[in-house]
Amino acid sequence: MGSIRNTCVTIIPTIHNIAQSKSVESYLQQMMIEGFVMPMCIVDNSESPVCEKNRIYLEEVKHRLKGRIALYHFGKEEQKMFFCEMAKKDIDRESIEILKTASGYGASRNKCFLLAKCLGAESIFFFDDDTRPDGAIFNAHFEILSGTKGSGKISIVSGPYTGVRGIHFTFIENREDQLRFLAALGHHGESSLRYLKHKDTATENAMDESIEHHLEIVKNIRGGNFVIDAIYEDIVCPTIKQAPGIDDTFVAQRVTEKGRQVVKSRKSVIHEHFQYKSNKHSILAYLESWARTISFESLYHGMNFENTKQHILHYGNTLLTLENKYCKSIGKKIQDEEYITSLIHEISGSINDYQRLKKTWKHIIDMCSSAELLPMEKLRV
Repeated sequence: MGSIRNTCVTIIPTIHNIAQSKSVESYLQQMMIEGFVMPMCIVDNSESPVCEKNRIYLEEVKHRLKGRIALYHFGKEEQKMFFCEMAKKDIDRESIEILKTASGYGASRNKCFLLAKCLGAESIFFFDDDTRPDGAIFNAHFEILSGTKGSGKISIVSGPYTGVRGIHFTFIENREDQLRFLAALGHHGESSLRYLKHKDTATENAMDESIEHHLEIVKNIRGGNFVIDAIYEDIVCPTIKQAPGIDDTFVAQRVTEKGRQVVKSRKSVIHEHFQYKSNKHSILAYLESWARTISFESLYHGMNFENTKQHILHYGNTLLTLENKYCKSIGKKIQDEEYITSLIHEISGSINDYQRLKKTWKHIIDMCSSAELLPMEKLRV
């Protein structure tokens, strides 16, 4: 089987029925193929009925593994025990409550970091619950990690997606409208914008082949395909609900600020998004959620109310010009003064929560070194 990587862990966050995608089994199988054996943790923020189905599914998978790989399920009950133990320590209670109750992607990423620290992980492989490996990935990414690119140490290795690109822009049929939509998202739409512009001449992976050593320094990451070294202990993500890309942006930016490199390799994962993402409700929620992302980034970088409002309105106005009924519906909603005011005030409160977490994070992460905080026998499935 090869050597066991005791300092690595694979984490798959989810809010879904993970049996449908087979992502867990695919990554476990790839680990065994590569001889890169390490624990896998499912950080499960799904509601109780789904969470219980995931627990049963993981018990079945664990039974088939016959002890070859440690598999953990960090569901609502385990999280409850974890935060109860944390509350007994000398930790800021409000910070614990923020970490416990927040349900956005950033909040999930924070839980993943804390869990990894409890497990003693010096590096974390992150994969989305609707992806599977596109060939060998573990050894390749791990060998790049802690190397150098230019003058900086590499602390994150990310990679591209192949396959279905989800609802990120494909629900808009007109290609020019797709380009305008992605441009309105700024740097968050950069990789998809690049994909579209080169779609007729090359695939995303083929473009990477022209890059020296098959690596490029990037400013952002694919949140469902990356590995990060021990620098994760110094990073806390915003806890905003429904704000696409916020956690990925912050992870990459904080690493860059610390003088480390974020690189993109050619090692991809196959993205096979859940079918529900194509329904009307999901598309409308997705379009509206970008207003939250834009609002957060404006306020976080020191913009006042009026400037933040103008940024949101620019996005809304772009949606109004696109030939898509969902875009026009959300574009019109964003024009409402009461809506924008409420949104900015809500996001401002989220930034206050984030700033509080930043002040207490080192203490919290240090406490996660305690074996008593997360008894492993309580997590085993």
